[in-house]
Amino acid sequence: MKTQPFLKYAVLILIVAATLSCTKETWINNDGTEVSKITHTALDSIKFAVVEYGDTAAFKELTSLYEEKKNFNFYPYALVMAKWYGYEPADYYVYRSLMDRDTLDTHLRNIAAKYFQKAVENGDTAAIAEMRKTNAAKQK
Repeated sequence: MKTQPFLKYAVLILIVAATLSCTKETWINNDGTEVSKITHTALDSIKFAVVEYGDTAAFKELTSLYEEKKNFNFYPYALVMAKWYGYEPADYYVYRSLMDRDTLDTHLRNIAAKYFQKAVENGDTAAIAEMRKTNAAKQK
């Protein structure tokens, strides 16, 4: 399957990105020795919980953060939840995260359509509402 190698690379990229996004805090103790501590942001922890554990609560939080700001690539997280963990609500978010992009090639358009159809078949209310809205616009 073509998407399988992509998922492996996506997870690797996510782990590297999470590692690089860590901040290193350094301070000097009273005795003059340097102490440092690596910290992760809350967003990194949420992303990690989604990828590593398929944490649905973390995914819902990540979804809210994405919908609020759209300041990170949500597609890999939605895809991991949908494909690896079989979390049906993620199907719609695979579609949505792809449709939020400025441009889509044919391959990504096909992936978006596939996951949108899965979401509709699974009874996702947001997907069904979007489908009805699209159908109504086509009929006009």
